[in-house]
Order: sequence, then C-alpha cells, then structure tokens
Amino acid sequence: MKILYTGSNGLLGQKISAATAGFKEHAFLATSRGKNRTINLGTAEYKAMDIKDVEEVLAVIEDFQPDVIIHGAAMTHVDQCEQNKELAYQLNVLGTKNMAEASRRVGAHLVYISTDFIFDGTAGPYDEHGKPNPLSYY
Repeated sequence: MKILYTGSNGLLGQKISAATAGFKEHAFLATSRGKNRTINLGTAEYKAMDIKDVEEVLAVIEDFQPDVIIHGAAMTHVDQCEQNKELAYQLNVLGTKNMAEASRRVGAHLVYISTDFIFDGTAGPYDEHGKPNPLSYY
C-alpha cells in the first residue's frame, strides 16, 4: 500500500513518521512545506509540497499515486490564525480542498485529521454530528 501524509514537519506528522518507521511492507511519502525537518522519517521518502498550490499538490499526488492520503497539514497556531486570516483560510480551507480534489483524481482514500476547536467546549464529548460553534477564526 502507498500512503502519503501531509504536515510531516509538524507535531502530528512527526508522530506518524515515528509510528510508521518499521512498516517496510508499505511505501510512505512524507510531505510538508520547505525542507524536511523530521529527525526520523523511517522508511518514508520526503517531498516538499505546499498544499496551497493546487498544481504542486496534483503533481506530487499524481506522481506518487497513493492508496491513502492522511491530511494533517494546517495552520494550527490560534493566535496566528486570528492575526492572518487570509493565510489561515488558504492553508486550512483551500489547502484541504486541494487535498480532497487530488485524492478524488487518483482514487485515494482521504483521512482528514483536524481539531476540536470548531466546538465551544460547552457540551462534550463531541462526535461528527456535533454542532459547530467556533470561538476563533482557527
């Protein structure tokens, strides 16, 4: 199985790299903006990919042809999202749209990992049917 994951330089991506380091029966492609900063990629290859750039996303995904895409890349700092709403929108909304479109094109199963910050915290635990009520732009 071929698995591509986004946000490999972030906390979640580094944990995915570490957790999959011994999985030799699968091919992994770790992606993130800029150069690789993950200490242990295990058996994964690394490819720089900016999820805001739809052409770059399509090129990387069409080249690798993953069976599964784990999308964890995002602008995650709440204060930065408040200060730069346009960039937050480009990364968190349009970047996710780009990943969904590319997944559809190659027939890959998309696993989207996000946050519970879409809820106000008044009525947990939440599930996929919970009513969103975000308290910030993030």
